[in-house]
Amino acid sequence: MAEQQHTVPRSRLLTIEPACLTPTRPTRKRYYVLGVLFGLAGFTYLDRVCISLAAPWMIHDLRLTPIEMGMVFSVFAAAYALFEMPTGRLGDRLGPRRVLARVLAWWSVFTAATGWTQSFSSLLVVRFLFGAGEAGAYPNMTRAVAEWFPSKRRGMAMGTIWMGSRLGAALTPSLVLFSIHLVGWRSTFHILGAAGIGLAALWYVWFRDRPSEMGGVNAAELQFIRHDAAPDAAHAQTPWKFILRNRNLWALYSMYFTLGFTYYLYISWFPLYLVKHRHVSIAHLALFASLPLLVATVTSITGGIVTDLLVSPLGLVWARRTVGMIGCFTAAVCLTSGILTKNLIASVILIALAAGASDFVLPAAWAACTDINSAAAGTISGAMNMVGNIGAALSPVLMGMVIQKTSNWNLTFLIAAGLNMVGMVLWLYIRSDRPLLNQVTASAI
Repeated sequence: MAEQQHTVPRSRLLTIEPACLTPTRPTRKRYYVLGVLFGLAGFTYLDRVCISLAAPWMIHDLRLTPIEMGMVFSVFAAAYALFEMPTGRLGDRLGPRRVLARVLAWWSVFTAATGWTQSFSSLLVVRFLFGAGEAGAYPNMTRAVAEWFPSKRRGMAMGTIWMGSRLGAALTPSLVLFSIHLVGWRSTFHILGAAGIGLAALWYVWFRDRPSEMGGVNAAELQFIRHDAAPDAAHAQTPWKFILRNRNLWALYSMYFTLGFTYYLYISWFPLYLVKHRHVSIAHLALFASLPLLVATVTSITGGIVTDLLVSPLGLVWARRTVGMIGCFTAAVCLTSGILTKNLIASVILIALAAGASDFVLPAAWAACTDINSAAAGTISGAMNMVGNIGAALSPVLMGMVIQKTSNWNLTFLIAAGLNMVGMVLWLYIRSDRPLLNQVTASAI
């Protein structure tokens, strides 16, 4: 009888056992972080689109030539490129919380300062300082993704961030043109600058660099994130010789040069191309100028989802490579077709699809930076974005020279299409399965 009193019936064991073994469900704080990064990405792109839309008024008020306006576009990209890798490295050492707060504050001050300029020289200085201070925003977001997401989710995360940047840019034309007509182009820059200061303060107060430091993250979510999250790089030495001599990285960087050269045309000269070459009225400019960015909003997240889905069946190399090659090839074909067609609507749609195809590539490229070395993700992605912005700095100046000397709006866009084809070939030399960390470790041993 005593034995029966202490024995739990088998049916009772079967009832209790599953409940006891059920693991705690991971919290989803990482997606809140991603949502905030989505918003930051959209906000930091506003000024680039804003100045391209304000260009007709700025050219008139400041008495700028096409070459001078091209230099204004380019000097921002040149400064951005120059300071991109150092600021990315700073994020690896100090963490994206502090560095992004500084970037947002700097962005705000010089957005407002753009509205205070009175001449070509003052505008050139402000835009150079603007680019220098805003540099590093996306490498630090990449570093945050490396901290908060495992590799099998980083393509989606980077796609979400780029979707935010494109959505912000796509919504900007209507808002900016409305604001310019209401208060003028100068006050429009002042309003954006004031909003940025508040956003910088909110980011610094709320965000934490590591999931373990953020409230509302349980042990299950930490385990999921830490599967292959970025190790601590705060005191690690940057493997400069491996970065500078690594052919794999330079194939990635060269490919990104082609994307930077092409994409900056869409957010710098494209609105003026529509007005001057396609004779689009100001009333229709906002819609047409937004279309490439609206398409890119969809394709950037799509590229991220697709590259993550391909990791299991194809492996990291072809998961990134397939998305990259398809995007570059499609961009070249659509851009060429859009420039050569005489029909306005068909041209705008094809050019929008070309912009979307370029952005389909972005998540794979940025995820590849974290694949190669998550601990130095800020540095590696900063170097990549530096090279991309060198392309971005060259394209507006080249466009301005071509327009002023030949009156041929199509030539630079056709050059950009050719560079997209070069980018497609370069993806054959990019391998995400060759981590830089392994090379550094082998060298040390």
